[in-house]
Amino acid sequence: MRRLFAALLLLTLMLMPHAMGAHEEKPITTTVMIYMCGSDLESRHGAATADIEEMLASKFNTDQINVVLLLGGSRQWQMGFDSDRVTVAEIGKRGLRTLALWNPMNMSDPNTLRNFIRYASERYPADRYGLILWDHGGGINGGVCHDELHPGDALTPNGIRSAVTNSGVGFEWIGFDACLMGNLETAVILQDCANYMIASEESEPACGWNYSFLYGLEKDADGAATGRRIINSFMKPARNSSDTFTLSCIDLSRIGRLEEYLDRYASHLSALLNMENFSEVAIARRDSLSFGRAIYDSRQDYDLVDLGSLLAHFTHLLPDEGAAVLNELSAAVVANRSNKADTTGRSV
Repeated sequence: MRRLFAALLLLTLMLMPHAMGAHEEKPITTTVMIYMCGSDLESRHGAATADIEEMLASKFNTDQINVVLLLGGSRQWQMGFDSDRVTVAEIGKRGLRTLALWNPMNMSDPNTLRNFIRYASERYPADRYGLILWDHGGGINGGVCHDELHPGDALTPNGIRSAVTNSGVGFEWIGFDACLMGNLETAVILQDCANYMIASEESEPACGWNYSFLYGLEKDADGAATGRRIINSFMKPARNSSDTFTLSCIDLSRIGRLEEYLDRYASHLSALLNMENFSEVAIARRDSLSFGRAIYDSRQDYDLVDLGSLLAHFTHLLPDEGAAVLNELSAAVVANRSNKADTTGRSV
C-alpha cells in the first residue's frame, strides 16, 4: 500500500508543472512595422538614421517584439543603405540587419505600403500589429511620405486605407511620426484600419518621436497604453525647447459617432449664417487655435484648426449641440499632451 501511495505521489508531482503551465498566459507578441520614407529629412539631416539609432538603443524585448522597417524615398542614407533600392530591415537580437532588397519603388504608392505590410506580417506573424508612417506630413490635403525620388507624390490617407485594407492585416494602432496628421478627416478615413491612431495636430519638431517607447511595449494592455507611452516619451524634450510639441492618441471606434455629431452641428450652424453674423463667425474662426501656419506666406497655410478650440469660440451659437460634440471629442481622445495651451487632440 505504501508503495502504491508513493507511486501516486510521484506521478502527481511529475504532472504538476504541466497542469500549472496550462494556466499560464501565453506572452503577447507584437510586430511593429515602420514605413520610413527618408526624403530630405534623411539625405540632408540624417533624421531617419538618428531614429534608427534610438530604436537600437532602446533595448526592447526581442522575444516578444519584432521591429521591421522599409527604408526608401531618400537620395542618400547616412547608414549606407542603397538609395537606388528599397531596403527591408529588422532590428532584433543581432541588431540592425537587411532582410531583403527590393527593386526601386515609390514610397508614395499605396502598393508599396501594402507589399510591406504583407511581407512583415507573413515573416513576423504576431498577436498584435502596429504601423508607423515616418516622414513629412501635410495634413488631410498634403498626405504623408513624400518620396524624394518621385517629386510631387504623397501617400494620401485614402491611399493608406487602401493599402491596409488590401493587405488583410488589422492593426492595434497606427502612428504618424510626421507633421500635421492629427486631423479628424484622416481618422475618419482610417477608422476601420486600426483600433487607435497616434498623431500630431501641429508640425513636429525635428527630433520627432522618441523610440525609447519600444522598451516595455510587450507590457501594454492595448494600443491606448502604447499611445500614452509614445506621447510621454515624445514630450520629454519639450521642457527645454521653444518648439511646439503636441501629440494625441484617439480611439478610432469612437470616430464615427464624433463625425455624426459634428456633421449635424455644422449643418445647423451653416443654416444660421447670414450677412449679419458672418463676420462674427469669421472672427471666431480666426481666433481659434490654428496649426501649420506659414510664417512668410499665408497662401502656404494648411488651414487646420483645433476642433475643441473652434467649438469653444462658437459656444454662443448652438450651445447644446456644441457641448454634445465636445463630449464626443473628449470620449474619443484617450490621451493628449502639448506644450501649447488649449489643444484638445484633434484638428479639422
